[in-house]
Amino acid sequence: MKKIISIVLVFTLLIGFSITQTKAEEKVWKLGDRIVPGPLPPSPQAGKPNVTEKLDVKYGNKSDRQIFDFARPVICEGQKIPLVVFFHGDGFSPDTTKDNGMKNAPSVMFLQLGFAIASVDYRVVTETPFPSLVNDSKLAIRYFRKNADDFGIDPDKIAVWGSSMGGYLSCFLGFVNDNDGFEGDELEDVSSSVSVVVDYFGVKAVGRMDTKLAKRNRPIFLGEELGTEEFKKKAYDASPYNYVDENDPPTLMIHGDKDTRVNYQQSVIFAKKNFEAGNNISLIRVNNAEHGFTPTPEGSEINPGIEEIRFLTVAHIARYVEPEVLGDLNLDGRITIDDAINLAMLFGSQGTDFEGNPAPDFWNPLADIEPDGKIDIKDWNAFWELF
Repeated sequence: MKKIISIVLVFTLLIGFSITQTKAEEKVWKLGDRIVPGPLPPSPQAGKPNVTEKLDVKYGNKSDRQIFDFARPVICEGQKIPLVVFFHGDGFSPDTTKDNGMKNAPSVMFLQLGFAIASVDYRVVTETPFPSLVNDSKLAIRYFRKNADDFGIDPDKIAVWGSSMGGYLSCFLGFVNDNDGFEGDELEDVSSSVSVVVDYFGVKAVGRMDTKLAKRNRPIFLGEELGTEEFKKKAYDASPYNYVDENDPPTLMIHGDKDTRVNYQQSVIFAKKNFEAGNNISLIRVNNAEHGFTPTPEGSEINPGIEEIRFLTVAHIARYVEPEVLGDLNLDGRITIDDAINLAMLFGSQGTDFEGNPAPDFWNPLADIEPDGKIDIKDWNAFWELF
């Protein structure tokens, strides 16, 4: 009899576990009324959701490198969704390609939020120097905007991010306007403007690239002999710093303070100029971090850590392309007292200042509800209206 009871109990527990598991699998995640893959908060450990992919799509006719990969969540079929475009680093090597751009942790998190993603290749400077890679990045954005209906994306919600050379290209897209002479000769009637920028350790002022590697690479990048008038003019033209005005998109820079490839001061001078122009600009200094956020010296810990950097990246972009995340400071799909506590901790902080100082370690772009680069009473009042 005891044996029979034990079997019944085990069987009951197994059924209960199965039902619980099924319910978990059937969880429906939403941002507002929009169904998204989830989970919320997004987590790279949860893996990439089911997606529809388009691989090696050509966007130009000048090089085999003018291609991109694209993915959108299957569950978002029929929705017009934001697009997040990634540009890889190392624009000096043809061995570096778009392939990892669809697999990195922020890209997985963007898909979980119900965004489309793309990873773009471009002509490297050893193939053809500046401005070809800039022309390519702008053409890729115009291609997405021109074909927005085919991709099921919102042409007014295109975000860009990248690391190193990809960060440089993202800044160029954000700060160089359609009429500044870098659009190239295809799809000229379509804008290459973007809604929001995240830059990891990218160059902003080519003439101030003062690391040893940068000095060696500048003539290759520009295709001009060091010190000539042509070199100086191209260095000026190639610098996003020289195009800052009051109409530029909200931008988050994340840069290691021990970077020996692109000096951290590149981001400081850029932050200062944007602050002076009245732009929404934020700078995160990653302590003890080399180029690529490698801990330096060896064995040290970077701060903020990689998980926090990923969240900052996703939060900053989501803030400006998805209205439903307003007030949801932890991206869990709800506005709760936890978000209020988070906001209270940030009260009085800002993304940078007139000296180019970085934001505090606990900066959260989602707290900037009334977007101006600082957390103040306007954001506090707006939060309680959303609560």
